[in-house]
Amino acid sequence: MNDQFDNQLRWRTRVIALLAGAKAGLCAMVVLLLAFYGFLAFAYLRPGVLGDGISAISLLAALVGIPLIAGLMTYAGHRNVRRLSMALEHHYPNLRGRMLTAAELSQGHNGRQEDPWRQALASSLITEMGCLLRRFHFARAYRPKKLAVPALILMSLLIGGTVHATVQPEFFAKGYRRMTGPEDGDLFSHGSRDSSRPSFTIKVFPGDCKVIKGNSLEVKASAVGRDPERMEFYVKHAKDPSWQVYGMTSKGEGNFEFLWTHITEPSHYFVKADGETSAVFDVQLYEPLGMTRVLWKLHFPEYMNLKDQTQLGWKRKITLPEGTKIDVAIQMNQPVKEGRLMVKGGDAIVMKKDVSKTALGASLEVDGDLVLDLEIQGEKGDPLLGMSSLWIQALPDLLPYVEILQPQLQGYVYPTEEIPFEISVNDDYGVKSVTLVVHARGEEKRIEWIAPGQNPTETLLYPVLELERFHLDSRDLVFAYLEVLDNNPAENREPVRSAMMSFLIRDYVEQFRMNDPASRDPSLRTMFEDLLVDQEKILQDTWDYLSMSPRSAPVGWDEEVVE
Repeated sequence: MNDQFDNQLRWRTRVIALLAGAKAGLCAMVVLLLAFYGFLAFAYLRPGVLGDGISAISLLAALVGIPLIAGLMTYAGHRNVRRLSMALEHHYPNLRGRMLTAAELSQGHNGRQEDPWRQALASSLITEMGCLLRRFHFARAYRPKKLAVPALILMSLLIGGTVHATVQPEFFAKGYRRMTGPEDGDLFSHGSRDSSRPSFTIKVFPGDCKVIKGNSLEVKASAVGRDPERMEFYVKHAKDPSWQVYGMTSKGEGNFEFLWTHITEPSHYFVKADGETSAVFDVQLYEPLGMTRVLWKLHFPEYMNLKDQTQLGWKRKITLPEGTKIDVAIQMNQPVKEGRLMVKGGDAIVMKKDVSKTALGASLEVDGDLVLDLEIQGEKGDPLLGMSSLWIQALPDLLPYVEILQPQLQGYVYPTEEIPFEISVNDDYGVKSVTLVVHARGEEKRIEWIAPGQNPTETLLYPVLELERFHLDSRDLVFAYLEVLDNNPAENREPVRSAMMSFLIRDYVEQFRMNDPASRDPSLRTMFEDLLVDQEKILQDTWDYLSMSPRSAPVGWDEEVVE
């Protein structure tokens, strides 16, 4: 009896294991068919979304092997009869004895109908075993109905796929070709080549290459053996699973070009024409040593009264006044090893690095025209390329310009006359002083015509010269000129002198007699006329002497006049 019970238990366990394995295989098949249908839809609607494609062998192995492995593993797990028996005996120690008793009572035929006690005991045991079977789902575990749901879903998928293939046959054909893809990297034309047409090869330039990040790449392709009407350029970024398709520009005789702009990520690309594809090429990116910011701080000399300025960028030319101090700061895109400003015809200026080694700084003073070349090396020794020379043009501080608008350079005046002046003075950065230098009667007197602390750059002065302070007599000769001193504190700056002015002093009595209408004496009139001739001759001789003098201001003129 025990052996018969064990055999029945083992048989039922095997049936349960087989049914569980079959159910697992059907469920795996349903999941794989849904995934396959989804892949076909992606390949048909969005070409290249599957990357490099799935080989046909791998696809067949997955459709067959995965359900088989799932079913075998499930069968192996449920086939452990001993484990099932031990679990039942652990939770229900008297279960085996009761099942044997129920089996004996159910198999006994003699007197079973006559003994009510046996009938009641057998009915009680059968009811208890039924409850246990329903509790552990043993009753449904070995029934084939458990396969109905996955089988129905699988049948629905097969029928729906058949209807779809009938209505839209190109969906499965084209999707399968795009999903599997050829072995040479073409994602879209597997199985679509026209075998009647001779094959040809596609040459692509530049192939595998390195490109500066953000730059463009011109791809050229030529077909050897055929002149295709159209070529397509396929590109895929490293972080993007899909391929992008672009048309190439035909240059005739099977040559095509495509300008790939603004490359910011490592990518792959290939070229396709009439079912033939080129190899898949890699584009790597690198970032050369470069500048991200150049800051110029310009500090002008204090006497110029100019505010400091800031300029950005590396320039070809900067125009500055002489004496300007420059602080230059350069920010690099990566750490650098060293940096120098090479001065043409002078010593190099070593640039200091900051803690991060990505910023360089230097200072210089502009005393004349400079031509600078920037030399910077990265930590790996790569130099900074593409930098033009910088011309710093130093503008000298020009001397002031002075012009006497009034009075005339020579004339006749009276000893008590007030002579009005009109003077124009111009300078780029202001003048320090405007001085009138007067030589009269062997003495030199200097008169300042700008108040202390004023530094005008452009002005008109209207001073008045009072001759009475010099105590002049008739026939005295007065020389005067202007001295303008620049605001530049340099020691070698010489004052600018204006043209020389000369004034001949007349007598009031002579002038009165010349203008007196009652005077009719011919001899007296002749005397005054001779006096005027003598004055004109003195003034003319003075100007002849000044024109021959090498300096603008004569030296020793007063001594000669005294003599």
